[in-house]
Amino acid sequence: SAVPRLVLPGALKPARTQEIDDRCRPGFVFAQALQIQAGDRNCLVARSKCYLRLGDTENALKDAEASLETDKEFTKGLYQKAEALYTMGDFEFALVFYHRGYRLRPELRKFKLGIQKCQEAIENSVGSPSSVKLENRGDLCFLSRQAEVWSSCLFPEWVSD
Repeated sequence: SAVPRLVLPGALKPARTQEIDDRCRPGFVFAQALQIQAGDRNCLVARSKCYLRLGDTENALKDAEASLETDKEFTKGLYQKAEALYTMGDFEFALVFYHRGYRLRPELRKFKLGIQKCQEAIENSVGSPSSVKLENRGDLCFLSRQAEVWSSCLFPEWVSD
């Protein structure tokens, strides 16, 4: 009886190996599905999740935004866009999209958690308002002159002759 032969991936031809590697990528299945049914928003969200797990935040954001093209209130797309923005470190915009999703679907816990994690990330990067102490030191005449210029441009009737 013949012994079954085991073929190791390194023994394959380079072109064939690349094809197998492409099929093993998490987004490959969703890319194939999008070729069959272009613009499917659920598929775009799923591929965005794959990109996010791979650390490709730019493509994750592009797919999340594409899922929202036909319906700006698609909650899965809103959540995925918020997640991509959060991962990119854009906490303020992520917070906006978590709030939009929460407004539409307040029963979904993931939006509430997203709001909380964004608020915490913003506080950690900027500091809480109570810990920020502004001091009136130094020469602030530049700011005063800038305010005068702006008020004269915006409200010319207020400027006296």
